[in-house]
Amino acid sequence: MRTTFTDKDALKLWEEYREQLISSTPVDLTETAYDKERRVKVLKKDFVKFCQYYFPRYASAPFGDFHLKISKHIIDNDVTFTSVNAARDHAKSILCDLLLPVFLMVNGELENMIMCSSTEGNAVRLITPLRINLESNTRLIHDFGKFTGKYTWTENEFTTNDRCNFLCLGKGQSPRVARKDAARPDFIVCDDIDDDEAVLNAERLDKDWNWLIGSLYGTFSLTGRKRFIIANNIIAPDSLAVRAQAQSDKVFLVNLLTKTDKVNHSEIKRLKSELKKREGRKETACTY
Repeated sequence: MRTTFTDKDALKLWEEYREQLISSTPVDLTETAYDKERRVKVLKKDFVKFCQYYFPRYASAPFGDFHLKISKHIIDNDVTFTSVNAARDHAKSILCDLLLPVFLMVNGELENMIMCSSTEGNAVRLITPLRINLESNTRLIHDFGKFTGKYTWTENEFTTNDRCNFLCLGKGQSPRVARKDAARPDFIVCDDIDDDEAVLNAERLDKDWNWLIGSLYGTFSLTGRKRFIIANNIIAPDSLAVRAQAQSDKVFLVNLLTKTDKVNHSEIKRLKSELKKREGRKETACTY
């Protein structure tokens, strides 16, 4: 297959990401085995410290209060249907698609993850930081061993050496392939699952919803862990994200605009150094 300019450009960006990752996660080779064991034990019990050490580029600034509430809820509840509805640039993807899965995995709380988005290509893009970290994060590999080498390792499906599986699905694709050996999925995240065209078509939206709540959620075992996360900004009055709120046991709403269109100054101040130019109201608020 001919590689397009866009493909080459994306590949170059991911390779730059990998190089920066390696350089940002040096390890202390003089550390004793005893000190290493104690350090790792402490980090595995503290999500914030875990992220600050293993993912310093993402945790260079203090976590927002909503980040802490979201992570605590998902970590403390191994059976949950959680909606995370946040405006863009609030790091909901990094939190739900990378930081929480890795933390749960090394603590024995994640064995089979489905990364779902509006298309399989989007799902692959969203899970790529996790995959590259398992391949190249020096600190993770130093403390928990090599993750790659024994089993399938592709951009849309990969299995670690201790048999944790990660699978990408696009909306509507059959999730039946997600079962690995006797293990059914125990962590499913739907990130950017809505799209502009589908939310304008009631019949298509109904079909997508039936797939999400039926086929996708139905891949969970009747018993055991069931962490189901919808990470989406709200793009229409009726959407998968809106419908998921009614099914969720916990809903987190994070807005840049209040319901009366007044600016949420505390959020603007916290994100001022990170915010990019917006493309209208749909991109700056998560609720109508």
